[in-house]
Amino acid sequence: MLRSTRLIRSALISGEKHLSTQSTGKLMYDFNHTVEDYRRYRNEVGLNQEFYHKLFRYGVGLEGQKILNLESNGGAIARGFALRGIKDVTATDSSATMTEHARTVNAAYGVEIRCKLAAKEQTGEPDNSYDVVITDQAWYWEDSSDVFAEITRILRPDGKLVVAYNDWMPDMQQADNHRQTYRSVTDLTADLLRQHDPSWRPMDMYRMYLQPFRDVTDAYYVNAKAFKFVLTEEGVSHEFWRGRIRTSPNVSLAENKMLAFDQEHAEALKKHFPEAGLKVPNMHYALVATRPSMFLSHPQAKTKLAKPTEDQRPSNRPGLK
Repeated sequence: MLRSTRLIRSALISGEKHLSTQSTGKLMYDFNHTVEDYRRYRNEVGLNQEFYHKLFRYGVGLEGQKILNLESNGGAIARGFALRGIKDVTATDSSATMTEHARTVNAAYGVEIRCKLAAKEQTGEPDNSYDVVITDQAWYWEDSSDVFAEITRILRPDGKLVVAYNDWMPDMQQADNHRQTYRSVTDLTADLLRQHDPSWRPMDMYRMYLQPFRDVTDAYYVNAKAFKFVLTEEGVSHEFWRGRIRTSPNVSLAENKMLAFDQEHAEALKKHFPEAGLKVPNMHYALVATRPSMFLSHPQAKTKLAKPTEDQRPSNRPGLK
């Protein structure tokens, strides 16, 4: 999300709507054709306890907070907060199919979450109405500064923006059709993905960690802090792992190409990892930043930022140029 920090800052300062002209790197992913796989393989009830414990220490998930999970992709993050006792949780999504899927899963787990079909850039939520806005797997795929402007509009002064990433860790090696051994199942899967789609690449350190820091600090958000940790999931079946990959937001093969990939993936798993239970390392990361009280509501419900003087600029910028 937000490839140009100049556009972000300009949109926030002037209140004008800017559309990024950059198209490279933009990934338009449609979850609609994988929703059945989502029901089977990505119904995370709410991720893991450690993720929420760490967010709590950063002031997120406190009793009485009003939380919005933006572009929720099935609402796993929102469900986690609701299961931990947060009463006012909303999950928005631009996909009608995924919105209905979230409602179905929430009902199955007995949690009450307001699920809303809404564009990321125009949620229709009131100004200054949320204590927390959290995105999970959604920050990296957008080019438009309008999304950030919308987040800032609906956050209350001193509200928290959370940029989260929770998914498997692919290996960084280059594809090699003649390799005979693999160090891990993620090594094999990443290799095969690159063979089927040469443009595919795993999340790199810049996009995951540095770019969100750069985005929020260039928009004058303050107190930006982050955490990350790795947990290895054990006993993962071949079927479940293949389902995870088919629903991964970092994989955007067309449906017919996905079928060919999945068949080859199944054969490769049997050949290189015949054991019943796989070990899959998962990265959990979150950046938490605070919306400063200097933000003002624009008459046209856009976001306006009173540009600070040099001595008012946040002093905790991470030193990125």
